[in-house]
Amino acid sequence: SSGINAEWPLRPGEFRDKACFLIPPDQLTWIFPDKAVDPFRMGFPTSTHLKHEIEFAQAGCKIFQFGSKDKNCILNIDPQSETPLEKYTALLGEEVYVQYPHLVEALVVGVHTEEHDYVLEDSCVSKSAAVQNKKDCFKHLKSRECIALKSRWGIEVGDVRVMICVRKIRGKVPSFKSEGDVTIIKHWCEEKSYVPAQLVLSNLSTPVPVQEKCENLSLSGVFPKDAKVFVVSNPGYGSLGTVEGSQDNRVKVRIILSDEPMLETFRKTIDSHDEDWYFPREMCSELHISPLLLSKITSAFKINIANKNGSGTTPINIGLNIKYANKSLMAPDYARKIDNGGWQYSEALYTIIKEYVVKFPELFKELEHHLKKETINASEIAQKLGPEFNVRQYFEDVKKWLKSLSTHNSKLVGVGSEIMSTKHVAQLLADIAEHKKTVSVHELVVKVKPRVLFNPNFQNGVLPPDAKADFQLCDRVVNVCSSHCVPFGYKGTIVGIKNGEIQSADAIKYEVLFDEPFIGGLSYGECNSHLYTMLPFTLMNFSYGMRLTQPQSERTIPKPKRKKNRLRLCVDNTA
Repeated sequence: SSGINAEWPLRPGEFRDKACFLIPPDQLTWIFPDKAVDPFRMGFPTSTHLKHEIEFAQAGCKIFQFGSKDKNCILNIDPQSETPLEKYTALLGEEVYVQYPHLVEALVVGVHTEEHDYVLEDSCVSKSAAVQNKKDCFKHLKSRECIALKSRWGIEVGDVRVMICVRKIRGKVPSFKSEGDVTIIKHWCEEKSYVPAQLVLSNLSTPVPVQEKCENLSLSGVFPKDAKVFVVSNPGYGSLGTVEGSQDNRVKVRIILSDEPMLETFRKTIDSHDEDWYFPREMCSELHISPLLLSKITSAFKINIANKNGSGTTPINIGLNIKYANKSLMAPDYARKIDNGGWQYSEALYTIIKEYVVKFPELFKELEHHLKKETINASEIAQKLGPEFNVRQYFEDVKKWLKSLSTHNSKLVGVGSEIMSTKHVAQLLADIAEHKKTVSVHELVVKVKPRVLFNPNFQNGVLPPDAKADFQLCDRVVNVCSSHCVPFGYKGTIVGIKNGEIQSADAIKYEVLFDEPFIGGLSYGECNSHLYTMLPFTLMNFSYGMRLTQPQSERTIPKPKRKKNRLRLCVDNTA
């Protein structure tokens, strides 16, 4: 631009005034001249809606989870005059904007002070006195939110006397009426969030996008011509289609129909390997170790060893690190938690522990006498093994051997997750490749009701395409999200179901092994660039649609009954 008037390059040690790089406003050309310069957009920071002052201070704000050592830019929210409590209670049941400066919509469900709680009951504000434990809870919430705002976002809210309880928006979906009108329906999260009253906005002065602001839209606006949509009913559940037009409350769509494999044989193979999981008492009986030692050795088991200089000790980990009960983590190839809260271990882990016991028998023998101690010193074990025993070299050998095992740096997932073993990948790919040889693909032009179609470009938020769909291991799915690392329309198979720390539908993640490789894909077994972790709102489930066409009794495959003395049979066969 002609507004920049600086000679380039600069000589070493020479600096230009920053005003040389400023472009005059009259020389700027907007890509969309008819759009507002500073409108509200969900998810984008918009700090102009609250009066604030900026200062640079040593606040230790976290950047990439590390505290900043330099000064930070702090937004001090303007301490407004004493706001009457009635102004906040009037917001009950109303829609507001929270999470400043990344504003998102939310529904107010409660107003809390240190002395009273206000909720909406039968369209009337109900007031209740806060008991002592609720007073303590209010102080804790206030302190937690203020610390988080300052350390993460650099926002200083000042004195907080009122906390607003809200349910943030989960997504918006179109609702179709018989007359052809379309209404946007908002869905709110079940989880509640607490926000300082100073950061709650009830009215925005800037315009919002048309798709988010309008209550009514036309059918052609939701399903424009040539839009890519997915079918959410049978026949053709999950099939990709192209809109060719809309008329008389019907949408004309050209659908691409193709058969997907049910993978019945593969599912039975997976279920048959349930025989390879054993209870701790079975393993302890065969290995001749106590259940407590088995529990410790499968987790992180630390022993203190004296430093070379003779001052102090250093802990070394002699555990296999395949489960952490306190953190609710496990290595799915070696351990799993069952419904009654107990643990089961795989045959592969039994083989490893058996080799561990045979290779270092004196270690396991001595550990049995020290399990109830808070700390175990290597010198205590060395005393029992004689003066010629080199304790340092011994535990160095243990550590070196542990690093050579397949359990070293095992991938840990949340307890309750279902992860397919990588040893089944070859058969899975072979079954899919065999199906592709005989699959038939054909097009069909139909006129359908708009409620049986899903337009991923119109969907807003994290609502799944079909809220009733359930996902199981080995299900066939398709990516419906266009703004994703995985290419739009890619098909794959669920090989893992991960539970999050919070028990909710949105916290579940699915590991999908896609049929084709793509840039950014992860490795899984012998497959490179095929795997990716997906969220529920990015997937449609072909297998769920096929299960709907079957009788209820055939929708699940019964697992084989558990045999008795499975581990003893396994040991006898290998003897």
